[in-house]
Amino acid sequence: MLRIVVDLTPILPGGENGGAKIMSLQLVKQLAALATDYEFILLATKKNIAELSTIKAPNIRVLCVPNPHITLSNSIAFLTATALWATYHVTKKVLPVSLKLRLAQTFQGLRNNLQAKKLAESIQADLLFCPFTAPFYHNLKIPVVSVVHDIQSLFYPHFFRMVERYQRKTHFYQACQLSQKLICTSEFVKQTVAEKSKVAAENINVIPIRLAHRLPHISHEKVMATLTRYLLSENNFLLYPANFYVHKNHQALFSAFNIYRAKYPDSKLKLICTGADNYRKAFLLKSILRMGLENWIIMPGFLSDEELTALYNGCRALIFPSLYEGFGMPALEAMAHQKPVLCSNLASLPKVAGDAAIYFDPRKSGEIVDAIHCLENQPERIPHLVAIGNEHIAKLGTELDMAKEYLDVFREVAHTRRVALS
Repeated sequence: MLRIVVDLTPILPGGENGGAKIMSLQLVKQLAALATDYEFILLATKKNIAELSTIKAPNIRVLCVPNPHITLSNSIAFLTATALWATYHVTKKVLPVSLKLRLAQTFQGLRNNLQAKKLAESIQADLLFCPFTAPFYHNLKIPVVSVVHDIQSLFYPHFFRMVERYQRKTHFYQACQLSQKLICTSEFVKQTVAEKSKVAAENINVIPIRLAHRLPHISHEKVMATLTRYLLSENNFLLYPANFYVHKNHQALFSAFNIYRAKYPDSKLKLICTGADNYRKAFLLKSILRMGLENWIIMPGFLSDEELTALYNGCRALIFPSLYEGFGMPALEAMAHQKPVLCSNLASLPKVAGDAAIYFDPRKSGEIVDAIHCLENQPERIPHLVAIGNEHIAKLGTELDMAKEYLDVFREVAHTRRVALS
């Protein structure tokens, strides 16, 4: 029996965490169902404990991370953290941004260390699993396994604000330093991790995200009801499910779609882009209005799994123009719904989508336009792409296969620790 602590404190309400949240929650459910003699302790916060408490299993326990418990033994650390926090607030208007970030990060680190010390007294755990990379609670003094979804901030720092760059960089290097094993979601991510760190290759495992069939089955009536709600007709729109981050490349997609509309005015294709609201959505909405595409591009926000299923079922194809993906789960979801994929040829995507996609360079509007035109004017290719997609996701495996591979890593790390202690 293993007692595994899973740090889910970074989970946010809604869709802000993107695919990392989906993968983490589905993985926990599969792990608990597969390893019934293990105990999984999910670390939560006040903001997400209600959501995590819906994950029910006899061997799952949700634990809300408490505020630091101040005792004589940790009072020095607490006072240090308090002094740092006070210094930060008093001087934040005059300090350089980089120094403010370091102060805030150091305060948070000390605070987490205090919380972890208290947790260590109450949980006799065998492993700390960090599906969001950062080992915030490594003071549990147990081995750590961390997941690295991507390290795009090290390759494209201009895609992120300074605070985000600093946090991502810090979290990645902490995971490299403190984890006995890193798990990457693709060979592409493993190669970039090896390039940007000193982690030995034997300590980096690749476990692909196998969630092609995670979405629920719904009736055709529900599909049509959702399409009607968003003024869509069946098989007459492209779907792009992605949060509105810079690397998702919505601006280039909109420009290419505008060119396509001008070049092929008889086309009835629309474009629907789902995703959680963020600071860039307002900018993108203004771009749509400037191009006069408000009747052709729809941005409904973050949708439920049932609504997303309806859009997959009703669309002509998935279009995926991302500049950088550590994996790219929507490509597999589209294949599972018998839909062709128009896909970026960058980063992990060619390996993830395999031969089941029409590829384009997402930095070139002309290639995006040509891919859409190919879809509309070569309908005979669609059954072939769908058949290849079915074969591709079958070879990739299932959620259960993914959970088994994670359990193998957990057992290896825990066994190594026990041998070292014996």
